[in-house]
Amino acid sequence: MGTLTVNIGFDPARIKDQRLNRLWSQDELAQAASLNVRTVQRVEAGASASLETGRALAAALDVSVNQLLSDEPDARLSRGAVGGAVSSLAGIVIGAAFASYGIYESYVSGSLTAADAGRASGIVGATTGLSLAVLGVVWGYYRVRHKHATS
Repeated sequence: MGTLTVNIGFDPARIKDQRLNRLWSQDELAQAASLNVRTVQRVEAGASASLETGRALAAALDVSVNQLLSDEPDARLSRGAVGGAVSSLAGIVIGAAFASYGIYESYVSGSLTAADAGRASGIVGATTGLSLAVLGVVWGYYRVRHKHATS
């Protein structure tokens, strides 16, 4: 199973200041952090980076990850995560409702037996439950990762 990557807003000026205080070039920081020099360039230019990148930079610079974070909360990340979760939830609920309605209509019209309608309803229920469980796990993972990145 793949991993979830959460991008964090690091303060490019803080990273650059820490690097320059050590009289390091971007290449030297990249080597010390075991990162590609292009990654260091992007982060110093203001691009967001993964928590793992931030940890590598912090370790190389001998500072905490918190010292490299931007003071401004990355509201785009939070809104995007919440929006994605709400959209997923809405899709699951609407899909289950339409599937259930279709099963009901097929049963009422006589094209499904009671046993077939029961099986189909069970499948819809199980699929909905699994989908909500996956959404819950992903949302929980996001919240834990985001909390650790900002605390």
